[in-house]
Amino acid sequence: MKTLEVHNAERCNTNNLRDNRVVDPNPKKYKTWFSAVGKSPNCASFQYNKRFIKLEVEKDEFLEYKYIPLGCGNSLICEECGKISLYKKLSRTFSLTTALSIRFPESEIASIVFTVPHNHKIHNFPSRKYFDILFSHVHKILNTIFPDCPHLLVLHTWSSKDPNDKHIHIHSLIFGIRESGKLQHLFYPAHQINKLWQDALDYPYQTNIHIKYWHLKNRPKTSHALKYTLRSPIGDFVKKINSVLTIDYICNINLLVGFQRIRWFGWMCNTKMKKTLAQFGIIQKVTVPQIKYRFISIVNVAFTKNSDGYVTEDYEYIFDKDILSPYAIIKLYFYEVHAPPN
Repeated sequence: MKTLEVHNAERCNTNNLRDNRVVDPNPKKYKTWFSAVGKSPNCASFQYNKRFIKLEVEKDEFLEYKYIPLGCGNSLICEECGKISLYKKLSRTFSLTTALSIRFPESEIASIVFTVPHNHKIHNFPSRKYFDILFSHVHKILNTIFPDCPHLLVLHTWSSKDPNDKHIHIHSLIFGIRESGKLQHLFYPAHQINKLWQDALDYPYQTNIHIKYWHLKNRPKTSHALKYTLRSPIGDFVKKINSVLTIDYICNINLLVGFQRIRWFGWMCNTKMKKTLAQFGIIQKVTVPQIKYRFISIVNVAFTKNSDGYVTEDYEYIFDKDILSPYAIIKLYFYEVHAPPN
């Protein structure tokens, strides 16, 4: 039997379950997402059946079963799955920044937003190739002004005020902690950063950047910055527009399908982070659940469409509510701060 660790925070992300994703109606068409135009931004609009993970555990000499509903997995066009995706990113990243603030209470953090002008060719003719160039430009600038400082870069292609509007920009969070453990003061004149961005874009006019600085120990501000930076566009769409998916919105986020829009640089990248954190006395841990459920199977429950053509959410009438669990079962990471090794 395969054992899965069950928690109350995130849905399963193991490969054997991910491969069973069911989307509507044609997987080849869904690579562009334009078939989602006019649909409601929720799981029921993108799948013709409801999928559950069936688990069992022995309790008091009896077998207890749990059925955990899975979402459609389209985190950029489904509100429910967008929230789950955000929580997965935040749970690990905020735990990391909290541990760093304990180890380095005087460390600083900077937030710089690099915006592409609306009359620039990258804005008018966006492509994944141009997006990679933007990441390269921003990384080079940050390496120049804050050498050896790790940074998180996140690409946004939509406007937070109106997600139907195209607005290409990169959010960057820079951490003033060098790989050696020395702290870096993060202030840099805004007009000089603006000139570097203008030169990188080969743009003859004034560019737009937005800069904020604070101490990493200011956890509420750090938490807000992470939520705002890592958020999914569908959250803004539902909050600001609250309608069926529009063609303008899909055009804005279509190039993000399968594109790595969240990237870590410096010693916080995957190949270096664990070793560097160990030098600082910060150890990554995984939560251990008190109860381990055995994975049994994936249960598919087919539904008929309602009069509007959407799948009905009536699984509560098929399964007893007592055996339904919320999104769950993925390992949760956290970081412990110890004395750094000599």
